[in-house]
Amino acid sequence: MKHTAYRVTLAGTAIFALGCGGGSGSIPTCGVFNACGGDLTGTWTFDGMCGEGDIAASMMDTSGLPPACSDIIKSFSVNISGTLTYANGTETSDVNMTMTARAVYSSACINAEAGTSVAVSQALCDTISSSASSTDGPTMTCKLASGGCDCNMSMSQSTQDSDTYTVSGSTLTYSGGDTIEFCVSGTKLTVRPTPDPGAPAMQFKLHRS
Repeated sequence: MKHTAYRVTLAGTAIFALGCGGGSGSIPTCGVFNACGGDLTGTWTFDGMCGEGDIAASMMDTSGLPPACSDIIKSFSVNISGTLTYANGTETSDVNMTMTARAVYSSACINAEAGTSVAVSQALCDTISSSASSTDGPTMTCKLASGGCDCNMSMSQSTQDSDTYTVSGSTLTYSGGDTIEFCVSGTKLTVRPTPDPGAPAMQFKLHRS
């Protein structure tokens, strides 16, 4: 599990990937990350995030969905806000994340995932909705449309937490062993949590408050 401050968004992105597959969205693509270290002391405000490489392809690769579902996501967006404060070896986080997505499960996608011919109905769309929704994660509502299921998903999470850390060069290690690389450049901070195998690598951009 990733450190709490970044777990909110990274886990949310993974849930969307596993629940819906790859697609186009609002997460911009990052340039090459250069870990340069620097002085983390102070309070930093989130400006946004970006993904390395082809985010849609990476999400599809980890989704487990068949190729017939490759265009399932029609849109998605991720917004992160809040602050991180570093002082005397302790990080204090106050982070909020919202995600929205529209996914269209075509009859071809549904049949491929089921491995057989399936009669698409509102009842089936309701089943897709309930299987992707959870009390502490995303919620999804689907309606029968054009022979498939047109679904809208949303998720909102927040965390207020603190953790101790140590710094070695440009690597920050938290008490539980999670690590991030970072680079402070003037009033700007870029952090790159170590990605899970097969998952897209993400970078977070912040500025000193």
